Amino acid sequence: MKMRMFLCGFFVCAFVACGGSGGDETPTPTVDAGGTDTQVSQPPGPVSCSVKPYGAVGTSAADIIYQNNTATAEATHLEENGGVTSLSVTLSINGGCTLTVGFSGTMSGWELSSGSLDADANCGAYWPAEGNGSYTLDKGNSLGSLIGVPSSVEYPAADESCAAVEELKLVGNARFMSGVDMLEVNLSGITLKGSILSKKGTDGVASPDYTPCENVACGEDTYGAYCGGCEGELVCAAGVCQESQCLPEGDGNAIDFANKPGKCPQCGNHIGDVAWTDKNGEQVNLHDFCDAPAVWIIKTAGW
Repeated sequence: MKMRMFLCGFFVCAFVACGGSGGDETPTPTVDAGGTDTQVSQPPGPVSCSVKPYGAVGTSAADIIYQNNTATAEATHLEENGGVTSLSVTLSINGGCTLTVGFSGTMSGWELSSGSLDADANCGAYWPAEGNGSYTLDKGNSLGSLIGVPSSVEYPAADESCAAVEELKLVGNARFMSGVDMLEVNLSGITLKGSILSKKGTDGVASPDYTPCENVACGEDTYGAYCGGCEGELVCAAGVCQESQCLPEGDGNAIDFANKPGKCPQCGNHIGDVAWTDKNGEQVNLHDFCDAPAVWIIKTAGW
């Protein structure tokens, strides 16, 4: 009889421990398939996001190595889906040589929309003193886009949120002006890793990534991405591998064709191999540009 009473007491205790005390409990937050807490709309604590730059920016004056220096990246996002609609990146070296570029989302992709460069001695030992100055993006003569933009920020409903970037790549060829002085800048050497700070916005377009080398088989595409070379004796012309159209027997004598009516396809074979000296003191030969889709040569003299 005593044994039966002891066992009954044991089972009652076990039932109470498993079934709970019967009081109110805090519900467990639900989690969606992507692992995001659906009941939390604000990040815990202060928002802190940071990125590190890798690579360099090539310019017509000298390369600027931003790797392991200072970088910030700020974006805007949509509340309904967290999609990023704009992005601004700032790179600097020792508080100087500050490059800022802004990108806007469009229906067709990302667009380089703004930019500035404050060039000084911090740009590197090979940066020429005559290149110093404040430059502004010449938007009409520039192309730029992004690869690796995050599909969503961590907390879309928050006023501020971080968005992780495994490899956010800048691409494009840009022109910056300081008065009449011009700098050609290739953005395609810069990659950011870490997380970007994003602020909630009310409008804009969450754009798709730029896809390098679409419809381009070789050379560089319009954004400066390298698309590979050609095999054998084929040459790259306007993004297509083809047989060379250069004929080496050109002697510069086109007299035999000068008075013939209509088009003269042979005349191009007889253009002489003119040589110039470029701004770096290197010799440049006209025939070296054979197979190029276009050549723009400016020759000046001072007196």
